[in-house]
Amino acid sequence: MLPGTRFLAIALIVIGQFTAAHAGSITSIVSFGDSLNDTGNLYLASSGTYPPSPPNFPGRYSNGPIWLDQFAAGRGLAAPTPSLLGGTNFAFAGSWSGAGTTSGLPNLLTQVGMYASGLGTTPADPNTLHVIWTGGNDYVFGGQSDPSVVPNNISAAVQSLASVGATQFMVMNLPPLGDTPNAITNLTTGQRIAFNGLIDVNNQLLKQDLNALASSLGLTIYQPDIHGLFLKIQANPSSYGFTNITTGAVIDGNPPTGYLFWDSVHPTSAAGTLIAGVALATVPEPSTGVLCSVAAVFILMKARRRSCKQR
Repeated sequence: MLPGTRFLAIALIVIGQFTAAHAGSITSIVSFGDSLNDTGNLYLASSGTYPPSPPNFPGRYSNGPIWLDQFAAGRGLAAPTPSLLGGTNFAFAGSWSGAGTTSGLPNLLTQVGMYASGLGTTPADPNTLHVIWTGGNDYVFGGQSDPSVVPNNISAAVQSLASVGATQFMVMNLPPLGDTPNAITNLTTGQRIAFNGLIDVNNQLLKQDLNALASSLGLTIYQPDIHGLFLKIQANPSSYGFTNITTGAVIDGNPPTGYLFWDSVHPTSAAGTLIAGVALATVPEPSTGVLCSVAAVFILMKARRRSCKQR
């Protein structure tokens, strides 16, 4: 076999292996967290009492599909359904980031335990994306003042999931909680500034912890910058289609058009679309890697031919 032909054959084998490993590498979603991810667990647990529908979209604290629904649709996947119905969304509105329960609702580490228990001796599917978004309730309603607690809990959740075979994660940081309608109504300007400073440190620690885990455990951890998205919206609301970023549509008794917030803390479905967009942009499509590999192969082939001619 000629040298160039042999090289091409090897390259094609490598491409084939890459494609097999990465094409459609996310085929399902498992979700953990609080109301920002919950698609019906609290609704089922409360026999349809919370969140009340209408005005809320069934099972969700928003006026329509939340970001997770829209992210799944953008990836061509089914949105994870409530675990109480046998689905893969273990998030519960009202939950916190730690272990045990809050008001009878399973917190993050308990949700992870429920998922792991359901796996039994079968390892997690390597093509499953494990999504975590939590911590807001710890700060807003739990009075958490230590910015290391939530990142530590999330890190523990990632490690627990990795121990049962999970390899792909998406972990969202927190938006500036001092700028929610709830904070604007109940906190002074100084308190809001301090609150946002606390969230900044939380996000910094979370990023550091996740990067360390990705490196030490060989995990893929996507980290959409939701905090950055909200800062951009605040800087220029109209460019994102918002006319009101300080009050909640349902509290004002208005249609959600133009509102960033649906109620005192939850985003509208339109805001969810933007969140989903950031998440989608964070997770590369499988074809991107394949195309890059093909391009690299042809570059190497060209260099090899040039080198052979010069001998």
